[in-house]
Amino acid sequence: MSNNNLRQAVEQIAAHLRQPAGLSAQDAAALCQLMTSLPAALHQAAQANTDPRYAVRLASSTESAGDHIARLKILCAHLAERHALHCLDPRELDVLRDHCDSPDTATDEPSPAAPDSADVAARYALGRPTFKDPAEFLAGWLPLDYHEAKRRVNAARQLIGRFDDAGVPVDPQFPKLAAKFNDASVPPQSVISAAGRLAALEPVAEGTEQPLPPVLTPEGATVEDVAQSLVAEPNPATRSKKLNQLFKQARTTTEQLDPVTATGLFRTGAKNGLVNYALRLLPGDAELIESLIAQADNPRTDAGTDSRVLDDPAEAGAPSGSAPAPDAEDRPDFVTAEEAAQSGPISSVAANVPQRRLRALLGFLRLDIDKILRDHSRRQRKAKGKAQKRAALPPLVRPLVMVHLTLAELRGEAKTHGLTAHGLELSATDLRRILARARIIPMTLGGKGEILDVGRSQREYPLPMARAIKARDRGCIVPGCKVPVEHCEIHHIRFWKDGGVTAVRWAATMCTKHHHDVHAGLLKVISNGGVPQVILPKFQDPLQLPRRNSINYRLGDLFRPADPVAPPP
Repeated sequence: MSNNNLRQAVEQIAAHLRQPAGLSAQDAAALCQLMTSLPAALHQAAQANTDPRYAVRLASSTESAGDHIARLKILCAHLAERHALHCLDPRELDVLRDHCDSPDTATDEPSPAAPDSADVAARYALGRPTFKDPAEFLAGWLPLDYHEAKRRVNAARQLIGRFDDAGVPVDPQFPKLAAKFNDASVPPQSVISAAGRLAALEPVAEGTEQPLPPVLTPEGATVEDVAQSLVAEPNPATRSKKLNQLFKQARTTTEQLDPVTATGLFRTGAKNGLVNYALRLLPGDAELIESLIAQADNPRTDAGTDSRVLDDPAEAGAPSGSAPAPDAEDRPDFVTAEEAAQSGPISSVAANVPQRRLRALLGFLRLDIDKILRDHSRRQRKAKGKAQKRAALPPLVRPLVMVHLTLAELRGEAKTHGLTAHGLELSATDLRRILARARIIPMTLGGKGEILDVGRSQREYPLPMARAIKARDRGCIVPGCKVPVEHCEIHHIRFWKDGGVTAVRWAATMCTKHHHDVHAGLLKVISNGGVPQVILPKFQDPLQLPRRNSINYRLGDLFRPADPVAPPP
């Protein structure tokens, strides 16, 4: 096509778009295809064009198009909820994926599931939906990180519209910001960000579509009123600064009115080998910490005396306040008594004030909860029938330290020194201490003769087997799933009802949602040499390749060279 013909075609398309009748479904689908091919053509033209005026025009058009695309992304999230796309039948999604991936191969006859087939109804799943909600559909189909997909769905509810339990449309949560969102002169990202921050201050009440009472500024105006004015500020630096000031002030006001909303335990990052946490408490709860600090600071108590020394030489290198170095029965096979004795710090060091307070707190976390529960149960039985029966203990958390090691790390031949189950990297000193003082199960060997296959003698996995499975998988095995291993279930790769066995090589850890997806036929799990892998639905992975989640592994674990081979004696 000549340049003149191309310009004429573009002018015809532009004139057609200005018509009030709008686009048909077929025309809209054709424009979607054109939208995906335009960037490549413009990029190619930019490489060949030497006119600086073209570069200026391309920059302006790209920025404007980016704003429109940002609005379209939120609109797509709204449409995903309006049309319940998460409930579409998997067969419908398979056909749609083929159509989206290969639009040029589409025939003139409309596909039963093609987006331009308005006369054929889409098929929806009967019973259990394919995805749990619109956000999960967007995350699986596009694909996106689930939190980004959820952010878009929330933005659509805040700025475009919501739906009640019966599917009836409801006005957006923030109508004034919604008007700015539709204003082409206002940057949409600023409006989306302001709506998200405002929603954190004015959440929708549970079980209703009504927001909580609006937060007011010291001057008596609602935060939404001020925000909808600030997002229209043309200067980006001023707009950003004023919005930050507004929401910081509003958050402070909210916390003063309802301090509980600001309480919690926050992980604030890691620096120089240390992991930082922030703890925010109400005064009544903070008194528990203050009492712990006072007792740790008191040299007249055993706990206070014990917390003042980082290392007690009398315990053969074991850190003070922890259990002594384990006996031979408790130590792993690969740690000798001499190594256990040398595992602690080289010399005793007096703990400073912050260190002894921390040691007192860690002492609580290292208590043997199972022993406490056994002792309490025994006392309960003894008190049976007596008037002074002991009250039941509340549910207790059992902190567990699990470390993943390679053989090279265990031998000290690697530059890394192990990784905890929650992604914290250990130093050589940390690893040495943990190996010597903990009850460690070497999973590669199944521990000290622990059975890793009980056949069909029982359906539930014994604790040693469950530990081995979770240590191997480190969480849900579905690619991209972030559910931690503590929240996962153990799945029989070959269903128990079909003759499956209880064995480590025939098991996989999965979150509840993906576990149900397997039994619903949406996902398939296979055992590849004793390592479980997942085959995703065809609409998510047309190649149908076995895959495994790597999100909980270090980058070095994915590209690690083979462990060095020891020279022959």
